[in-house]
Amino acid sequence: MLSKFYDWLHVQLGHKTMDDWYNATVEDIYENGGKRVLWYFHGSPSSALTTVYPEHSWDMKQFKHKRRREETVVDLSRFGLAGEFALESGKS
Repeated sequence: MLSKFYDWLHVQLGHKTMDDWYNATVEDIYENGGKRVLWYFHGSPSSALTTVYPEHSWDMKQFKHKRRREETVVDLSRFGLAGEFALESGKS
C-alpha cells in the first residue's frame, strides 16, 4: 500500500529520478492525500522514503525536512484541538 502511494506521488510531483524526493516537503505529501500515510512516520518524509524504498542509496543530509531531535508527533485533533504538537525525547 505505501509503495503504491509513493509510486503514484512520484509521478504526480513530476519527479524524474529518485533523487527528486530530496526536495519533497511535508506539504507536498499532505496536499496529495498522504497525511495519514506520513503520520506512520511521525511526519518525516525521509523516514517514510527510506522505509518504502530501502533499495535506494539515500543521502540523509540531502533531505530538506530534517528533525533536530528525535520527536514524537502528537495529533491534537484526538483531544478536540487543532494541529500537531512535537514532544522532544531529549536525545540528540
